[in-house]
Amino acid sequence: MKTQAVPGQPLASFAMYPFDGLNEAYDAFWADVHRQLPWTPERLDWTTDVHDTWLSASLVVSQTCGWPLVTHLASRVRPLGSFRMTHDLAEGSRYRTVIVAREDRDVAEFSGETAAVNSEISLSGWISLMVAVVGPGSSWGGKVVWTGAHVESLRALQRGDAMVASIDSVSLQHISRLRPELLVGLHEVGYGPLVPGLPLITSAGRSDEQVADLRAAIAEASTRADPTLLIDGFDPLDDDGYADLLELGPERSLDDQHD
Repeated sequence: MKTQAVPGQPLASFAMYPFDGLNEAYDAFWADVHRQLPWTPERLDWTTDVHDTWLSASLVVSQTCGWPLVTHLASRVRPLGSFRMTHDLAEGSRYRTVIVAREDRDVAEFSGETAAVNSEISLSGWISLMVAVVGPGSSWGGKVVWTGAHVESLRALQRGDAMVASIDSVSLQHISRLRPELLVGLHEVGYGPLVPGLPLITSAGRSDEQVADLRAAIAEASTRADPTLLIDGFDPLDDDGYADLLELGPERSLDDQHD
């Protein structure tokens, strides 16, 4: 069961890729960071819902999605940067999503089909899907099944509840290794735009010195990360490193999207 973060207790979370086979490697990664920076939490938090970590005043490090970072979270958190990734669809700390479908046909032909989408604030699952299939700033022409998670989007495709979905390429690599049954019967039909990888963030109240220390420690730990994490370095990025994401969709905040 997910819980709320304990107020005032320093918090670190790497829970955006919720695969049991990765937790131990992330724990080892964070232990490396903590050895360099003893003021950080000794252990990662695996119980708090990652979305509930974002605006915690005691947040030390968490992961968020690129779209909330440039909309709802803009000026409310401090970005630290993005990992450089090792898989084929990554270019340093930038990567693409993969458009997955029940049928192997041209990606543009899915514009009127039912889409399985993890969240309306997901850069990989929603914004990148629309860019890949119908173009930047466009509206989806078919129905949408909201699934809550990439793995559930794949299950929706396999059940026939939807025809197409967009899965970030890091998740897809992990799923291919740890949950390959979720890809049976599905086809890769296209790719999303090249975008910054999953942002690491800290509390807006962190000092410049703390931000610099976190970036340096994370970059150092990245050179020793377990290969299963697909991490091959770290690029420090400020807000302007993600600003071009706003060109992909309407400039609307999370609050606006739920009006």
